[in-house]
Amino acid sequence: MITLSLDDVINIHDEILTTERGSQGYYGNDRLGGALGRIETNVLYGGMDDLFEVAALYIEAISKGHCFVDANKRTALTAASTFLELHDVTLKTEKNLAYVVESFVKNEINSNDLADILREMSIY
Repeated sequence: MITLSLDDVINIHDEILTTERGSQGYYGNDRLGGALGRIETNVLYGGMDDLFEVAALYIEAISKGHCFVDANKRTALTAASTFLELHDVTLKTEKNLAYVVESFVKNEINSNDLADILREMSIY
């Protein structure tokens, strides 16, 4: 399974902030590396092989890990979308998913719900 690198996620974040409002910067390789390490550990050692569960974990790790000064939720969603694209899965629309990510961060839905929604809103 192809996963995103630290540089991939930083580039996603920086690209978002070239067109949208928000403050640049992140809290260092330890925080972001730790968040991405959770994903690697689950994929490599935890047997997580469902693409949508992994995409949901990207959203959880980045958005709730507060890895960046700003745009954590936007970066999380774009990282999840990019991860899925690497596996030939396209999200139908990211705009509606922004509300889903907000609900997830507010603990109104859980990671299983999030994975199911990503699955339902995908073309593959």
